[in-house]
Amino acid sequence: VTEPEILKKIRVSTLTAGGCINVNECAARLKMNAAQLNYQFAKELKTFNLSADDYSVKKIIDEAVIYLIDRYLDFTEFSLGTIARQLRFNNVYTFSRYYKRLTGISPSQRRKK
Repeated sequence: VTEPEILKKIRVSTLTAGGCINVNECAARLKMNAAQLNYQFAKELKTFNLSADDYSVKKIIDEAVIYLIDRYLDFTEFSLGTIARQLRFNNVYTFSRYYKRLTGISPSQRRKK
């Protein structure tokens, strides 16, 4: 099963940016503005008969950032502060809240598993 090309582009843009980017930054990296990105995104979802309820640009970005965080937690000994800096979060508190909001557990709990 293939997916819309725009989903891949958003994912790659986020992963190569090193993490914590927002929709505006992602759009700029793809050489468009946020409105154009959202329009293109909606258009391609429709082509693939995918529901906008299940997908959003922000959700794709968040999934890619969580993937990066999980890789750091699983495969490095970096402190949470170092991971937060690597992924361009303002501080470890913001980083931890972001992770917990999206996954339901804190990064330190995730690392212990």
